[in-house]
Amino acid sequence: MLRHHLAPSSTTRLAHLSDLHFGDQPGGLARSLALALEHAAPDLVIVSGDLTQRARPGQFLEAKAWLDALARPVLLVPGNHDLPLLALWSRLLRPRRRFQQLATMDRAPCWRSEQVLVHGADSTRRWRWKSGRAPGWCGGAGAGQVRVLAVHHPLGGTPRPHPPAVTAMPMADVVLAGHDHHSRVELLRTATTPAGVLQLVAGTALSRRLRGEANSFLLLDVTVNPLGGQHATACLQVQRWEHADDGFAPAAAQAFSKQLGQDDTGWTAWQEPVIECTRRD
Repeated sequence: MLRHHLAPSSTTRLAHLSDLHFGDQPGGLARSLALALEHAAPDLVIVSGDLTQRARPGQFLEAKAWLDALARPVLLVPGNHDLPLLALWSRLLRPRRRFQQLATMDRAPCWRSEQVLVHGADSTRRWRWKSGRAPGWCGGAGAGQVRVLAVHHPLGGTPRPHPPAVTAMPMADVVLAGHDHHSRVELLRTATTPAGVLQLVAGTALSRRLRGEANSFLLLDVTVNPLGGQHATACLQVQRWEHADDGFAPAAAQAFSKQLGQDDTGWTAWQEPVIECTRRD
């Protein structure tokens, strides 16, 4: 996990994985996912929680070995499955110890490129979501940066919202979440976010507990076009990669644009067909 890393590129590519549940994945699926990520070549891999099935040491070690083998920057946030369930003393006194050892003890992970500012927050700490912002938000974004918030629990919406975290939405343009094992794209609006926040909920990348769709992950391409001064236009392409007999492959795609800065009127969906994501050299 990297803090304030700068990635030089005209377009930033993010891979959004969630609910890997190491310890409960079908054989060969993790290898297939690694091959897909090698093909997609993201600038950053974001794992939005539930890295393990039961927060056991062996499951964290397996997850760490898999993440290390990707040889790419990784940003991690914990999910409820990353806290011990049956080890009561550990759950009460130091529930995040094993996760924090894996995540290099960085409790407010941040990552930057020219186009995006990514912040990871712990949505399992329900009592800490207060004062109108996500705990430890990692600073202001530049005029030409899209603000991305990565959490485990979806912020509002359906089917299982996480109400305390809705206070973080005014700080973000995009929310990446998981938890439900079912992917969706939705625009969230509240009294403090009239323009709306785009929430991208990833399905489960590796778990055998499927809910009506195949194992999948999301690939995001973010491009920002400066308009002069404090104004810029952001373009976001979102593509879901699904697993089939021959591995993970691109499936449904959507694209959005918005004005950044004071002219922000919210995300608008593109009507034109989206070009399929291809290998990056």
